[in-house]
Amino acid sequence: MTTVTTAPFGGGARLFTLSGENGYSVTLTDLGASVRDIIVPGRDGRPVDVSLCHGSYEDSAGNDGYLGATCGRVANRIRDGRFELNGKTYELNANYPGFILHGGVTGFNHALWDARIIPGGVEFKHRSPDGDQGFPGELDAAVTYTLSDDGALGIDFMAASGADTIVNLTNHTYFNLSGHADGSIADHTARIDCDFFLPTDELSRVTGEVRAVAGTVMDFTRPRLLGECLHDGDIQLKNGSGGCDHSFVLRQGEGVRLCARVSSPKTGVVLETYTDYPAVHLYTGNMLLPYKGKDGAVYAKHGAFCLETQLFPDFISCPAFEKHILRPGEPYRYRTVYKFGITT
Repeated sequence: MTTVTTAPFGGGARLFTLSGENGYSVTLTDLGASVRDIIVPGRDGRPVDVSLCHGSYEDSAGNDGYLGATCGRVANRIRDGRFELNGKTYELNANYPGFILHGGVTGFNHALWDARIIPGGVEFKHRSPDGDQGFPGELDAAVTYTLSDDGALGIDFMAASGADTIVNLTNHTYFNLSGHADGSIADHTARIDCDFFLPTDELSRVTGEVRAVAGTVMDFTRPRLLGECLHDGDIQLKNGSGGCDHSFVLRQGEGVRLCARVSSPKTGVVLETYTDYPAVHLYTGNMLLPYKGKDGAVYAKHGAFCLETQLFPDFISCPAFEKHILRPGEPYRYRTVYKFGITT
């Protein structure tokens, strides 16, 4: 049975450690409703920490790399930092030229969330006021983490709004299944059970096209080394700053289902990702600047990958994408599961 213990972190923030019975544990913080440590047993039985995070509270508070954080109100990019809803244009607090990324200058990754321990996990809640970063409507967001004894980290995303608005929450954990300080994910083998991806332009903004992966560098329907997409000259990889920074479209189906599987040859650790979101975003750490990590580690380019489950990026601006407008009285509810195991 999973137990939860707490400890101070800094700046009023706390740490929450979820400990299972089979060598699995996850440490969270209410700063950004973030994942810090994910400890899993490797092939030899030794514990492996597969999650990157900043070492200190001070570095974590300035987390511009979104290490482990909950991203919102709207994850990924919105073109030109503005959108139109109900005939009104909303100008957002954009943090990059040409787009707003992961919620803006002061996104959910910087918020100190309210935390409540629940059986097997922790529930985090945050109230975002009307006009926060330019988004309409007062929004109540909740993210619940639970850990099972068999190595499944469940993440439930929920939100409710007082006015018509847009929401796209995701978790931005950086994984290195060989260990957070191993240095490269080029030798990781990945399979993504998706037949289509969303091409991007030179600023990694979706173009609105849905393209088949067959015959492209984005085809992970059969297991491939991640290293094969880190140095290829394909224009899509160039647009991603030297690797994948792309969303893949889940195959049609109902409920929470497998969308990706990644493994490390060094430790034998396997990560399977399940979700009921319509897309999963593969990011290969292309913009990982030298970040000061925990235990004295320094994280650099291609030192980790992310599998960010989410709605289609910039769905509000792309005519062909479904418009997920969150209206008062309607629920926003999605689930993601990161399931860890060992290769046979």
